[in-house]
Amino acid sequence: MTYDFQKISDFLSDTGIKSVIISAGVINFARKVSEMYHIDDYVANDVIEVRRELKFVKNVDPARKDLNLKTYLRKFSVKESETISIGDSIADFSMKKCSSLFIAFNPLDSVLSSMADFTAYNFAEVIRIVEAINDLAHGKSYGAPLSE
Repeated sequence: MTYDFQKISDFLSDTGIKSVIISAGVINFARKVSEMYHIDDYVANDVIEVRRELKFVKNVDPARKDLNLKTYLRKFSVKESETISIGDSIADFSMKKCSSLFIAFNPLDSVLSSMADFTAYNFAEVIRIVEAINDLAHGKSYGAPLSE
């Protein structure tokens, strides 16, 4: 993880914006990142031992991350209209179903960029986008007025 990730984590924490990791990867990584960077919560897939056999526990369906996101929206009492999802793959775009906006982060596929509301190639760009959205949501405007 990078210094920029620490900056976005600090920004989210300082502004009171909730953050969660929804990963189709292994839970140990999501847990560690969540602890290191004070992410509010996380969910990922797991591997457990049952009678000396390893079993895969699918907590996140890569194509249905929106289902996990809905759980967190209820948990944190956040409206879909207040939600921004960020992802780097087409599978992440399912979260747009219950988000007002989607940011393609350093996208692996140009199709994702074309579907996203915004595209960012580093965490500094994500911060600028989220700051602007947050400011607009709180009545601060940018540029020339639309009407006098």
